[in-house]
Amino acid sequence: MIPRQLLSLSLLILCSYVTAQAAPLGLLVHEETFNLPTHTLAYRNGAATSESGSGVSGHSDDRAYAANLPDSINRPGGPMAELTSFTEGESFDAFTATLWYRLSTEQPELMVPFSVHGIQLLFHKQGPEIRIENSDTDPRFLQFTPGGQGPHLPWRKSDVWIFFAFSWDRETNTLSIYQGTDQQPVRFMRNMNRPVPTKPSMPRDDLDRYPDTIGNTHGPRNDRPLAGRLDNIRLYRTTLPPDALELIRQCDLQNVTPPIR
Repeated sequence: MIPRQLLSLSLLILCSYVTAQAAPLGLLVHEETFNLPTHTLAYRNGAATSESGSGVSGHSDDRAYAANLPDSINRPGGPMAELTSFTEGESFDAFTATLWYRLSTEQPELMVPFSVHGIQLLFHKQGPEIRIENSDTDPRFLQFTPGGQGPHLPWRKSDVWIFFAFSWDRETNTLSIYQGTDQQPVRFMRNMNRPVPTKPSMPRDDLDRYPDTIGNTHGPRNDRPLAGRLDNIRLYRTTLPPDALELIRQCDLQNVTPPIR
């Protein structure tokens, strides 16, 4: 068995080498790592960048978004981080979203880890729900509900870092879903290509008025705060294969910037 320290060093060298060799591809649309002060986030109602070492890697210079309030689901105007540099959402022919989360409690429904660029991730008692803005002319969202059990463990498992990734292709209308943890590699869960059209969680005029958010839904109404931590939220303008997702997972565990940019 490879010693843990040697494995960590090998992964660090791998991520650093690939990062140095890879040319920028212009695939990364949005990224929040919470490690550095940023003018693009405004923390509200108890949300904050957590203490040093709170990120998924555990390194001293790695931090995470935190809203560790056990009763936050019942508090109007609950914690969130607003994207203050919000611009009009981009329409994608394909995308991949990746993030880490660590719930402090298995909350009742429902909570919204992020809502960015017309893409919403929600968690119910039954597991995750992904909503994708259909088009400028159709106010409905495409809704995918993959179920409560991921490839490794339940999606709402508390006190464990879970890596979650999903890719969508407009041409085939297929959503691919993946899960990993800080101890387990990325595994494919399932493809879904029969979305259920649904109304947005807020009217279109409210979505335009309020910025995109992390850790909650849009605006002061329909409050859906998350109690726990979020780290390394990324959105790419392409569908990424499992080996690329695994590379991202491994780099994040070493607090190294993934090469896919």
